[in-house]
Amino acid sequence: MTRWIKKKSAFVSYVSACLHLKQRTNGIQQHRPIPFYLLLILGLSLSGCGGGGSSPSPAPSVVSPPAVKMAPVTLTFSMPRQLAKPSVGRRSSPAPVAVNSIRVTVTATDITPGITQLLIRDTDFGATSTVAVTLQVPVGTDRVFTVLAFGSADGSGDPIFQGATTGVAIVSGTNNIAIILAAPPFSAPTITSFSPASGCSGTSVVITGTNFDPIPANNTVFFLGDVTSTSTADDRKADITAVTSTQVTVDLPVDAVTGTIRIANLLGSATSTGSFSFLCSQPTILFKSQFNLSSNTGSSYEPSVAISGDTVITAWYDDAQGNFDIFIAKSIDGGVTFSPSVNLSNNAGGSYSPSVAISGTTVIASWYDDTLGNLDVFIAKSTDGGANFSTPVNISSNAGDSYEPSVVISGETVIVIWYDDTPTNFDVFVARSTDGGGTFSTPVNLSSSAGVSGGAAVAISGATVIASWHDDTAGNFDIFTAKSIDGGANFTTPVNFSSNTGGSYSPSVAISGSTVIVAWYDDILANFDIFVSRSTDGGVTFFTAVNPSNNNTGASTNPFVAISGATVITAWYDDTEGNYDIFIAKSIDGGGTFSSPSNLSKNTGASAYPSVGISGAGTIITAWHDSTPGVSDIFLARLE
Repeated sequence: MTRWIKKKSAFVSYVSACLHLKQRTNGIQQHRPIPFYLLLILGLSLSGCGGGGSSPSPAPSVVSPPAVKMAPVTLTFSMPRQLAKPSVGRRSSPAPVAVNSIRVTVTATDITPGITQLLIRDTDFGATSTVAVTLQVPVGTDRVFTVLAFGSADGSGDPIFQGATTGVAIVSGTNNIAIILAAPPFSAPTITSFSPASGCSGTSVVITGTNFDPIPANNTVFFLGDVTSTSTADDRKADITAVTSTQVTVDLPVDAVTGTIRIANLLGSATSTGSFSFLCSQPTILFKSQFNLSSNTGSSYEPSVAISGDTVITAWYDDAQGNFDIFIAKSIDGGVTFSPSVNLSNNAGGSYSPSVAISGTTVIASWYDDTLGNLDVFIAKSTDGGANFSTPVNISSNAGDSYEPSVVISGETVIVIWYDDTPTNFDVFVARSTDGGGTFSTPVNLSSSAGVSGGAAVAISGATVIASWHDDTAGNFDIFTAKSIDGGANFTTPVNFSSNTGGSYSPSVAISGSTVIVAWYDDILANFDIFVSRSTDGGVTFFTAVNPSNNNTGASTNPFVAISGATVITAWYDDTEGNYDIFIAKSIDGGGTFSSPSNLSKNTGASAYPSVGISGAGTIITAWHDSTPGVSDIFLARLE
């Protein structure tokens, strides 16, 4: 008995020395988040745990029993209760999730000299705090179990080693079983090549290297390039479509930029030595036709375009008949030809700044008008595709002045938004119809701020409504947005969307499904430029804005944005080339990237206030007013 106790004491001393060496040579990390895997290497010999440096004293000799005599040993491992997900990019990371299961794979139960592996891999991590595994171990044999613990990657892709503690952790069982905690003897991933070397968003890219995790969710791939302070990693994270330990296949994200590729997993991260070239070649915009739509002796201004199938409705205000009135023209062949214009307002007052919307055969036109003394918002409705309209109705009807309405329609829901000085300062008001524009609710003050709110715009898709305007409550003008998910009955509290030190003005909004596009002009870069930001989750979060105008000397103002599927058109007027011209840029990836701007008007006059419509078939109609003929007329271009 005395001899056995001496042997056991010598063994424990050796295990402690071995643990000390393991901690020093492997660099155990302590107090880190919960591990994602626990990999146990069973059966390491006592003499093999040194890992470098001076060797510990040899283990006492032990007389092994016959191999046929096996005894059960139960190993009990503490497991985490929660797993905190890593935070990457600017979106908020999810809260820690409760654990609820443990999956254990045993590669062998009959322990023999040498290395045998026991893999405890978690998919959800269970609510129970321990897992017990029973193994058959030769009777009378001292065994040292080295526990290799590694966890989830954080935003930098660095591995987090979990579960490390000081000292020898004795596991319940027999035969002097001990656990030594150590960092994993695995290597970080490497990138040796990638193919192709260039491409546009959606391109499939194969990355070849080593030490990739075969579980796709455990790898992240970023096309970061030269990241600026306004870029976020989440914007440039690629979708992984296939993975092995040596190859990862991804789809190129829309916000990728030329530069290096980085892959991160539980064991570390790697950056490519070569650069991937992001060559998102947007199609050339072809001008099918361009013509003078109003072509009269009066002055015509600020057109609005709506398109549904082959029906195109264009409205503007015009003083050809003496005072300013709202005129409207209709095309039934996709904008190739138009009917003669019709005076829609036809009153003794002045009518200005029309907005039109179409859904099926229902057309709604809105404008502001001083016929009743002060400025009010009026609407007129057509149920035959714009051939005939109802008598105009005053929907603002207040003591203040109401300006520049914008109207949208989806099914029977019609939303009209405008800005109004009835509360003394200017605020944004909204009115809603649920019967296709037959009747409207009492206007609601949407901005309700202490500053000046104006330049209101609205978009609708099903029950989702996005409203936007500019407001100087914070000191300078910023772009604010509010969202409704019940067809405009209720809106969220307005959010400062641009929130910068420059002046941000005149937003335009478009929505298609869950994609929301907001455009505005901004002098944050000294001169005025056009900025466009997109959301892919219905307006909950937005990506960093892109600058499609991107000029150094000119002023780009008053953008208009339209969307159909993945096609986004942004138009604005710009004096970069001397006089004001209409510029247009096109995106085919939902607003992630845009073509170089094209000068659409390119004439000697002043061209301003573009409006754009896109049909489901891809026909693009752009209208603007232009002084080239000597008076201001409405010009229209049909694009493919």
